[in-house]
Amino acid sequence: MHHLRQFLCVVPLLIGSFQLNAQTEEQNIWTAAAEGDIKLLRSEIAKGVDVNLEVPGVGITPLVAAIIGNQPKAVRTLIRAGADANKASQDGNTPLHVAAFLGYDKVASELVKGGGDIFGSNFEGQSPYDTLELDWPTTEYIAGFLSLEVVEAEVMSGREAINKIFEKEAVKRARKDPWIALFIGDERAMKRHVRKMDDLNVLHDELGATPLSIASLFGYTSIAELLLKAGANPNTRNQNQSTALHGAALMGNAEIVKLLLDHDADTSIVGEGNTTALDLANLDWMTTEAVAGALSVPFDFDKVTAGKKAAIEMLTATE
Repeated sequence: MHHLRQFLCVVPLLIGSFQLNAQTEEQNIWTAAAEGDIKLLRSEIAKGVDVNLEVPGVGITPLVAAIIGNQPKAVRTLIRAGADANKASQDGNTPLHVAAFLGYDKVASELVKGGGDIFGSNFEGQSPYDTLELDWPTTEYIAGFLSLEVVEAEVMSGREAINKIFEKEAVKRARKDPWIALFIGDERAMKRHVRKMDDLNVLHDELGATPLSIASLFGYTSIAELLLKAGANPNTRNQNQSTALHGAALMGNAEIVKLLLDHDADTSIVGEGNTTALDLANLDWMTTEAVAGALSVPFDFDKVTAGKKAAIEMLTATE
């Protein structure tokens, strides 16, 4: 139900297709944004109305109103006038979370062009990327709660289009940001970044994990090998005291387990919960699935099961 908590506050009080009734002159900017009235919107902006102003007691900006109304031109107009494409709502959701939830690809495109962060997290730690994976029953329930009309085929096809927009933006950003290159598994970009990195064992600010641990968890074998050859230490501990071997064993990434062992990974290191890599390899499927889901790590039952079996054999042989 965490997805429900994510969106119950995204568009509060937008019942009835964003009825603001424009009780004050200032409120015209929200009405114009929601209805895509560019002439009125520009007029309000020219008057000096703050484009990042929130509806009192609701926290909805004109930009979010434009997104709810599926008005890409209004979104573009507001961003050009200084609207913050990453200004979060009361629950931490950004404009891109809302666009992704509704499957409004043209709106999402304008937000990305305007600097919207495709990896920005809400209070639940979910990014707009994660929002694209929201199942239809949950989407329909939340939309119904908010009195928003949604059509499954339109939302899902829109999300597919948004995913392509996000992927293109991610590749673009990966050229400059080694962490993004790592998260999306861009080996080509990582080759360039690794040559320039001062510390291959640095911990990610939010995740508290090394690049090697992240690559091992996600199953990016070629990147893990690249990091090890460049001098990454397989026994560097993450913030939770685990190592790259723990992540590889947990997700059944057997090739990486072998690679780490070949580079003298220490199987005796104990991580959070007093667990070794072998303990995590033996972790039951339901728990593994829950952990992977919490970390947004893609997984396949057959692949993970077979990988765990192979990892257990290798790790047991080292004892």
